[in-house]
Amino acid sequence: MRFSPYRVGVLFIVLSSLAYGMLPATLRFIYQNSALKPTDIAIWRYILAVPLIWIAAAVQHTYTASQPAKGLPSYRVPLWQLFVLGFLYGVCVLLAFFGLERLPVGVFLLLYYTYPAMVALSSYALGQSLSRMGWIALGLTMLGAVLTISDTSSTKTIDPIGIGLAIAHAVAVTVFFLAAGHLLKNSRETTRNTAWQLTATLVFLLVCIPFFGFQWPPSLMVWLGLLILAGVCTGLPIFALNAGIQRIGPTQSAIIGTLEPVVGIFTAFVVLHESVGMAQLIGTFLILTAVILLQWPVKSSPVISQHPLQPSEEQVRI
Repeated sequence: MRFSPYRVGVLFIVLSSLAYGMLPATLRFIYQNSALKPTDIAIWRYILAVPLIWIAAAVQHTYTASQPAKGLPSYRVPLWQLFVLGFLYGVCVLLAFFGLERLPVGVFLLLYYTYPAMVALSSYALGQSLSRMGWIALGLTMLGAVLTISDTSSTKTIDPIGIGLAIAHAVAVTVFFLAAGHLLKNSRETTRNTAWQLTATLVFLLVCIPFFGFQWPPSLMVWLGLLILAGVCTGLPIFALNAGIQRIGPTQSAIIGTLEPVVGIFTAFVVLHESVGMAQLIGTFLILTAVILLQWPVKSSPVISQHPLQPSEEQVRI
């Protein structure tokens, strides 16, 4: 069966959401078996993820070099632009860390999942249209996200600075989606692009070590958890996210990306035996409905006016 570029992009975003959705349970495992701080985990996450993605990039390069060239050549994203994406992602990581220090997790997530609306409105302001079905799907995902993460009970005080950091985090994620959609849309070198992007994020976090300190993992079990975090919850989802955004655009990628809390809740239910409420089930249903609506009808999608991986004549001449 041969899938259209749009359907392939949707599958990549779903894969990214599945992998990202395993992150909370993996973090919980690491926290239960160590005294590592969030910044320690973030730094180790990228220290381990960068070599893994570069190995994948080398394997892909070896394979493609032995294959005959097909179609038009791929546009190579300049290295400095990939570093900008990587630094921007590093900013997202730090904003999330500082925001979660000051806010209950539920409140932070409610503010964070405003980013699909921010992406949609920003794209619309920049001239990219969204179908009526797309706007309906956006509304369903926003309502579904609110219901899915509706438990905001916590003894932690609502800090105005934390609110600002959470909103800044959503804005930074929005800028990342828009930038990735613009810079990566004509490049087939997704693994190479992701490798440089993760490398830039690692450099950004290493520079921050003097300000936050750094600890080593205390046991083999924690190393295992960090490896899962690096490979399954970092390298794989960021690669799939890049591949999805370049095929279906930032707006629909952001909407489908709201599958993350659904996967997180399901994983917590299966692995950690946490309870699932009726509101979360309704939210899950709304988000899944929105994802299905985005696939119908595919041919009318405004994102795929031409093959998104096909460079323009100007780029070919370059």
